[in-house]
Amino acid sequence: MLEIAALAAPHGVAVTPHNYNSPIVGLAATAHLSAVIPNFNIAEVFVNLIEPTQGIATPGITIANGWADVPDAPGLGIDLDINELKKRPYSPLPGKGLRDYREEFPRKVAAVAPNVFNPA
Repeated sequence: MLEIAALAAPHGVAVTPHNYNSPIVGLAATAHLSAVIPNFNIAEVFVNLIEPTQGIATPGITIANGWADVPDAPGLGIDLDINELKKRPYSPLPGKGLRDYREEFPRKVAAVAPNVFNPA
């Protein structure tokens, strides 16, 4: 990722790391990476997972007003609380199923001529 950022910088291209679906370890890694990229723009965090994962990492990452701190302890700066993890055994999430492309965003044509998108 650092090499990609270095290749993009001379062309005035900002870098926006994609955070893995994790407000814990993935966010810690993304925060560290983002802190050393001079052409860093913005990073994502899955806000819907912050509350369910509170307490799993110590000291955790503080997120406030759109900013995340960069942990300064050794490694990624966080430790996983194994006892807290044991309280939350794995359970599969209910499947969402496949969505139809028309569910992604509204299309004027679909309302006027629905057979254009769903020829039967």
